Amino acid sequence: GSKDFNVRKQAEAAIKAIGPAAVSCLRKHLDSSDPEIASSVERIIARYEGEPVGGLKLSVLPVSSRTGMRRAGPFMEAAPVNLKLTFTNVSDKPITLSCYRFSRLVSFESVTGPDGRVMVGRVRPARTEPPKPVAADFPVIKPGDSVTRTVSFPGRSGITGAYRFRKAGKYGFTVAYKITQRDIESIPAAAEAWAGTVTSNPVVLEVFPPVPASR
Repeated sequence: GSKDFNVRKQAEAAIKAIGPAAVSCLRKHLDSSDPEIASSVERIIARYEGEPVGGLKLSVLPVSSRTGMRRAGPFMEAAPVNLKLTFTNVSDKPITLSCYRFSRLVSFESVTGPDGRVMVGRVRPARTEPPKPVAADFPVIKPGDSVTRTVSFPGRSGITGAYRFRKAGKYGFTVAYKITQRDIESIPAAAEAWAGTVTSNPVVLEVFPPVPASR
């Protein structure tokens, strides 16, 4: 609420640097009597969260918004970046989130590349006995609370897809968490878990070209 424009901008930059973790603290300022504060808070929250579905919101923050090319066999590919996925309960009731075989429930959507084209490969599901679900696979999120998980991008998407980037430039995408009622019913321990599809905020990842070898 400082009257100094530069101070306000510095404060907003500091909050953005914190990322989704700042959202819960910012919510109480949405009803601020200062229209500029309320507007800034709404803008920052929108940057880090997708639309809620069934009381659940998903926000994504890359550990780094930049990565470089690396050699992968005969090709050069973008090195993966870790993404922090934050699931927030915006309802007034507890939500049980199924994280059992989590990588199979997360996919990358609306992926765009520097030339409008991206590479999507296929992953053959491993024919191994799935692990037994444990209580930790089904965290209960209280109203207003969040849980976090980490995935890598580019990389596996859903059950059979995988992204590979072999060109430098900017790539945009969202992350979707998908679990059907049928999935829930197939796992007795997940009987009360949330079911549906929730999509994150848009994310941009910049891939730099390989550094020329020094002579």
